[in-house]
Amino acid sequence: MSSLRRTDRNKAVDYIKAFAIILVVLGHSIQYGSGSYVKAHMFDNNYIIYFIYSFHMPIFMIVSGYLYFYSINRYNTKQMIINKTKSLIIPIFFWTILSTLLDCILYDQERLLNPFRFGVAWANEFIGQFWFLWAVFVCSMILLLINRVFKDSIIVYALIFAATFLTPDILLFSLIKFMYPFFVIGYMVNKYKLIEKCNGKVKTIGFIISSVLFVIMLVFIKGNYFIYNSGYTLLGRENVFEILYIDIYRLLIGLLGSYVFVFIIAQFAPKVSGIVDRVIVCLGKNTLGIYIVSFFFAAYLLPLITNNFSGINYFVTIVETVMTIVVSLLIIFAIQKFKWTNRIMLGNWKN
Repeated sequence: MSSLRRTDRNKAVDYIKAFAIILVVLGHSIQYGSGSYVKAHMFDNNYIIYFIYSFHMPIFMIVSGYLYFYSINRYNTKQMIINKTKSLIIPIFFWTILSTLLDCILYDQERLLNPFRFGVAWANEFIGQFWFLWAVFVCSMILLLINRVFKDSIIVYALIFAATFLTPDILLFSLIKFMYPFFVIGYMVNKYKLIEKCNGKVKTIGFIISSVLFVIMLVFIKGNYFIYNSGYTLLGRENVFEILYIDIYRLLIGLLGSYVFVFIIAQFAPKVSGIVDRVIVCLGKNTLGIYIVSFFFAAYLLPLITNNFSGINYFVTIVETVMTIVVSLLIIFAIQKFKWTNRIMLGNWKN
């Protein structure tokens, strides 16, 4: 990978984000658009799912941490907190109200007439939905604290990483803890210019080694290795060493898969031009919106259409993925037409 400089907007970053969001939507299409049986047995010996879920959110988090380096050096502490709240928490607030309304209309209309029950339902959605956005926000705040108070002390970062194993998996903590090291690694890669310091030969050797190790780890991965099934904490576990092994396994395969595909994307991104380039860059610039809007297709529309499907049809899931992304982009473009909808619903306060 040559360099990820901030001049203009680096195309490679948009390409990586576009690749990751396609995997997210594809994973959701398989999960929600292949029938109730597949949804209930998501991680039962399906190596397509294993491949996607082994690194698609880690690579997103690495990019988020990488880009965060620019923000943390540009804005003061107060501005950073305000900016992250406006760009992440406000959209979560809005969209979870919408999802709560939909849940009430579809499944429990009596809650619409009971403000207390509606409020409890919304609070549950607010805390539980869009976990990745919460992970970015929490990791951003942790990193901001360490940067401002402890001057980016590696020891403090390491201590917090160690503490993640010894804290309970309440609310979204297991998912946030899972994402934390990837966010920090992305930040450190940019801070210390590790990409620029490695020559082409070192990167190529790293790619070859990472590819081999990634494939080997993918072959031996199991359904209970994924964070949704195993959790994260060591507290209260009968076999502490087993869950520690799983936690480290997830970290390593996430890093290896991320490096492999960052390397590949960085090689071909500069060679792409024309409409294909514009489409990919558009996807990369609108990942937050696609992540949010596509959730509604996955959670509310696809199950209604495909509930009676008896298994995975990959042609169908690819069609579902393409249609979800296209319709999501159309909705996003409509939202972006108006300043306040763009701000409140997509967190674009700079426009």
